Amino acid sequence: MERFLLQRVRGMDLSEALLTIAVGLIIADALLVVYGGQPVSLPLPRELRAPVDLGVMMYPYFRVLIMVFAVLLGVALWLVMTYTRIGAAIRAGVDDRETAMSQGINVPLLFGGVFAVASFLAGIAGVVGTSYMSLTQGLDVRVLMLSLVVIIIGGMGSLKGAAVGALITGMVSSFATGYLPQFALFFLFLPMTLILVFRPQGLFGRTA
Repeated sequence: MERFLLQRVRGMDLSEALLTIAVGLIIADALLVVYGGQPVSLPLPRELRAPVDLGVMMYPYFRVLIMVFAVLLGVALWLVMTYTRIGAAIRAGVDDRETAMSQGINVPLLFGGVFAVASFLAGIAGVVGTSYMSLTQGLDVRVLMLSLVVIIIGGMGSLKGAAVGALITGMVSSFATGYLPQFALFFLFLPMTLILVFRPQGLFGRTA
């Protein structure tokens, strides 16, 4: 996908987004044809199902592990992107592909590696998420929708923006679903709408 499709629209944000969405929908429908639409869940080991006393509430131990893992992964990605040569090469390839290649950086190979790592992390997230969210028909569209909201709120190309956007989206979605379920979608898209109106590049995105 990265070699034969994404490389042809590299640098065109809208085309890249539409292409990946289209491929995702095609793959989802193909899997639906092959495996059917029966919901599937992965049972957790008994040790991970026990609740943890957080002082103010009892919370599932497994979800605490997920949050800790997400924070550690985010910090690790930030360190790599900020303090390593490969992180500098990635940022250079995104900002100015031609100049980066003139400095000896193999941008196509580098971006292919980034795509592979991102796909691997997405696969891990899918396995972990299935442990508390059953695989059901339409879940891919739901996750994709949330991802787009996160990116629009945080801003394209910003790791900090992705973290803040995910936090805002998760908090709004959780509280709206819990207290005003009939308006859950309204409150989910409200922050994104405000961002698009007053700061189209996102909270931490760069202006063109």
